[in-house]
Amino acid sequence: MGTTGNKSTMKENNFISWANKSILKIFFNIFFNITIFLFSFGQLGRISFFNQQINGYLYEFGMFAILLLLVFKYKLKPIILICKNCRVFLFFITILLFSYVIDFFKFSLFENFIAFLYLLRLIFYLAFWRYCYYLMKIDKKNFWHLTNAFFVFSFLTFIISFIQYFLYPDLRNLFYLGWDPHLYRMFAVFFDTSLAAAVYGILFLFFYKNYKEFKNHKFYKILSQIFIPIFFICLILTFSRSAYLILLLVIILDFFLRKKYLFAFIFLILFFFIIYFLPKPFGEGVNLSRTFSIKARLNDYAGAFFIWKNSPFFGVGYNRIRFFKSGSLESHAASSFSSSYLIILVSSGILGVLLFFASLIKLYFLNKKGKIITLFIALLSFTDNILLHPFILFLFGLVFLITMVDKKR
Repeated sequence: MGTTGNKSTMKENNFISWANKSILKIFFNIFFNITIFLFSFGQLGRISFFNQQINGYLYEFGMFAILLLLVFKYKLKPIILICKNCRVFLFFITILLFSYVIDFFKFSLFENFIAFLYLLRLIFYLAFWRYCYYLMKIDKKNFWHLTNAFFVFSFLTFIISFIQYFLYPDLRNLFYLGWDPHLYRMFAVFFDTSLAAAVYGILFLFFYKNYKEFKNHKFYKILSQIFIPIFFICLILTFSRSAYLILLLVIILDFFLRKKYLFAFIFLILFFFIIYFLPKPFGEGVNLSRTFSIKARLNDYAGAFFIWKNSPFFGVGYNRIRFFKSGSLESHAASSFSSSYLIILVSSGILGVLLFFASLIKLYFLNKKGKIITLFIALLSFTDNILLHPFILFLFGLVFLITMVDKKR
């Protein structure tokens, strides 16, 4: 009787465990697909408060629901593991918190509240992807939920981008809302050509490096091969010169590391051929020899160093930049500089930016299949605030996770 009872209890426990996993998988799949769909809205899903000093996005509600679900299921296990294995990320967050606290009484409660929300968001994104990775490691079948959603996002981005380019090529009518007046450039629903170029670059490099990984899934493999030239053209149509240069650099480097020198030469010739014959309608934005944007960036960099020199070691605190910069709060550059590294330098000082570099190096070596994407984003972040933007934090995290998980295809 005792043995029979034990077997019955074991079967019951196994059934409960299976049921819990199945329910978790169903809810994760539903919420993640909703999140990806809302993420595809880009800036159209933006929610702003207090004269655009506080901004959020619809897809972040989906992320929050998923994170609550995973925290309820796994408690603090994923966080404990990252504290053991990747302490550099913990140190980086700690210095950001310290920089925030030491200057707390120099700002009003409302200013501290705004700064804290954005610091909390950064921690939220890191925690979200950490929990998702933990889920993937436990059950690799969840990997395909992410992959399916990623392909849906890629398809929607491709469609929306070309619709925008041909039917809505002029963003000057939204200048009063703080957006740059892009004309005859591809910016899709991101409303910024540098940000759009970063998104297209991530997608292009992912499919360029990983299409062979889908050899057992012919539809995905064919779709990946189609997406390679599509997102290359999308990036070209942003007329972002920094994205041109950095994409060219990482692709040539990749060919050289694989000793495919002829391919490097062919790509170089093809790249400049496309650039030369690219249609360039009216407007300074499509003029590749323009200088006004270079001067604007140099002035922006000078402003960053001016603020930093007053707090060189610990900075002024994350997202307090808006309280030092002059200009309209409606501008979407009011709380940042044209470099993610300068933002971290001003926010958390020398120690913070060193830990930021160390975190990126850790990410680079952590994911062999995602090295080229990490390098692209890291280099592009020198020329604009790329890596710290919520869209890139989300998309880079998704791509990093897909390429990181050891999956069986």
